[in-house]
Amino acid sequence: MLVFVGRKLLKPAVCCAGFLTTIMVSCFIFYAVYLEDTSDLADFWYFLGGGALAGIFVGLLMAYCIKIGAAVLAGWGGLTGALILYESVIYRADA
Repeated sequence: MLVFVGRKLLKPAVCCAGFLTTIMVSCFIFYAVYLEDTSDLADFWYFLGGGALAGIFVGLLMAYCIKIGAAVLAGWGGLTGALILYESVIYRADA
């Protein structure tokens, strides 16, 4: 959709990328802290809810600062492109 509509969908795409990036970082911190600990499941939901609230703020901030947001969006695009390339071709070269 971003290819065909272009600049009209750039700010929503950047906002979504900022939101998802913040949630991913929040879950990464949760697993780094609680990986060895057998804690309550409610702790996970607190981290996820906090990440979602922070993600809304970060997404809107990145939509406001469009150059930084576009850099994060390009990073997500590079990551997904690299994962697709690795899973389709390069993993066979590791053997």
